Amino acid sequence: MTSKALFLLLILIASIFCAINIGSAEVHAWDEARRGINALRMLQTADWWNYRFLDQTDSFNTKPPLFTWVLALSFKWFGVNIWSLRLPSLFAMLAYLTYLWLWIRNWQNGQLANTVLGILISVNGIIGFHVARAGDTDMLFLLFLTIGLGELFRYLNEAKAIRLYYALGAILLAFLTKGVAIALIIPGAMAYVWRRRAVCQQKFRPVLLVLGTAIAAGFLAYLLCSQFGLATDYANGQKNLWQAMFLTDGVERFSNSEFESGYHWDFLLVALDLGFGPWIYLLYAALILLPITIGWKAFYRWVKKDELLVFSFLLFCSVGFLLTMSQNKHQWYPAPVYPFLAYALARAIHFLFEWKRFLVYPILLIWLVLIGFKVRHHYHDQDAIRPLTKSWEDELLNNASVAVPNNVPQQLLFHLYLRNPRLQIVTGEASADLWLQKGDCQDKILGYCLE
Repeated sequence: MTSKALFLLLILIASIFCAINIGSAEVHAWDEARRGINALRMLQTADWWNYRFLDQTDSFNTKPPLFTWVLALSFKWFGVNIWSLRLPSLFAMLAYLTYLWLWIRNWQNGQLANTVLGILISVNGIIGFHVARAGDTDMLFLLFLTIGLGELFRYLNEAKAIRLYYALGAILLAFLTKGVAIALIIPGAMAYVWRRRAVCQQKFRPVLLVLGTAIAAGFLAYLLCSQFGLATDYANGQKNLWQAMFLTDGVERFSNSEFESGYHWDFLLVALDLGFGPWIYLLYAALILLPITIGWKAFYRWVKKDELLVFSFLLFCSVGFLLTMSQNKHQWYPAPVYPFLAYALARAIHFLFEWKRFLVYPILLIWLVLIGFKVRHHYHDQDAIRPLTKSWEDELLNNASVAVPNNVPQQLLFHLYLRNPRLQIVTGEASADLWLQKGDCQDKILGYCLE
C-alpha cells in the first residue's frame, strides 16, 4: 500500500474505534455529564455567558466556554442525545490524527507518520476514557494544542513567519478550550525556542509583530473570560471565570494539599502505563537497548540530529515535571505528550526494522492484540442507566418538573434530560410534579425512586 492509502485505512479504523457504541456507552459522572448539562441549559436559556447546572448557575466548571459553545451547537443541530454529546470529540480526533500525519510526513516520511498514527489509535490515552470517546474538553484541547506546537516547531525549523500566526491562533483556541492546562507545555516549548533562537534573531521583525498580536489576543481572552460567569457565586469571593480559572484551577493545584485527589509521586509512571499501554515498555526497552547496541555517543548524535526528537524530549520533561509537582492529577492529563512519545517510539521501531527486518512481525502482533482488546472493550461498553430512565419515560414526558436532592449522580440527571430535554429539574425542597429520591426501589441500579 502507498503511505496515503495506509493513512486512509488508519483513519477509517480510528473512526470505527471511536464510533463503536459511542451513542450507548456509559456517560461518566462529573466532567462529561456536567458538560452536557451545562451545554443543554445554555442552549435552552440562550444565556451564553454563564454556566448553569439544573436551576442554578454553576461554579464547578472553571474551564473557558469554547467547548461548551461547540457542544451546545451540536445539540442544536443533531438533537439532544449521547451521539451529539460526543460528536465534537470524534471530529476533533480525526482532525488531530490528520494534522499529525501531515506534520510528520513533511518532517520525515509517510511511513513513519503511519507508524505514529498506528500507535496512537491503539492506546487508551487517545481513543478512550475522557478523550476521543467522551463529550469533554480534552480531545478538542489536544487538537488545538498539537496544531499550536506543530506550527511553532515548523516555524523554528522552516522560518516561515506565517506559521507563528498559525501557532498563536491554535494556542489561543487551546486556552479557550481548557484554560490554564496549556501551562504544562510552556516550559518545554520555551526551552526549544531558546535552542532555535538563531531563527528568531534572523526573522526579528515577524517575531515582534507576532508578539504584538499575542499581547492583543491575550487581552481579548482576558476580556472574554472576565465577562463570563458574572452571575455565578464562585467560592472564596472570586468574581468571574477568569479569577476562578487561575486561582482555583491553577494556583490551588500546586498549593492546596487537599485539592481533589492529592499528591502521588509515581503518578506519571502509572498514568503512562494506563494511557500508553504496552508501548511505553517497548519505549523504555528501546531507550535502554539502543545506547548499549550502538554506543552512547552514536545514540546521542542520532537523537540530536532529529530536531523533532529533541522537541519531544523537552515537552515530555515539561509536562512530566509539572504533573509530578501538582497536587491534583488524573490519568488523562499526560495526553498532550502521547504523539511525541509515539514519534520517539516510531523512530526506534524503524531503526530496529533497518537492523533486523523480522522484528516487524512481533511489533505487528502487539498492535493487532491491542486493537482486538479495544474492539472488544468498546463493543461491550454499555450505559447501565439508560434502561433505568427508559422505565420512567411516560412519567418524564408527561410531567413538567422533577425535584431532585443535591447529591444525585450527574449522569442520572443527564439521562433525565435525554428522556425529555424540556424537563424542568429543580433542587432542594422546591415543589414539583415528580420527586426523585434515594430509597428501596424496584430498579436497583442506582437506588433512586421516582414518585
